Amino acid sequence: MKNFFKKLFGGGGSGRGRELEAVQYHEYTITPCPRKIGGGWSTEAVIRKRDGEVLREHFFIRADTCNNEAGAVALIINKAQALIDQQGDKIFS
Repeated sequence: MKNFFKKLFGGGGSGRGRELEAVQYHEYTITPCPRKIGGGWSTEAVIRKRDGEVLREHFFIRADTCNNEAGAVALIINKAQALIDQQGDKIFS
């Protein structure tokens, strides 16, 4: 079981995938961070929002994976937009 979580969350690695080109959604910035794990790509992103002088960040990872990086990016953006629509600024608390 330990190896499963190590592979899923990239144990021993940097902790997240490289940041790709950001997408604006309302007043939020979604930065996809897919990472190659096993035979697929992870669903990870950073959601940011500037609140005056403060830059707020929320990193999320979902269990969903995709067969290719482009599919993962599309899924990441979709998941992040849904999260923003459902929770708004509550994601930062």
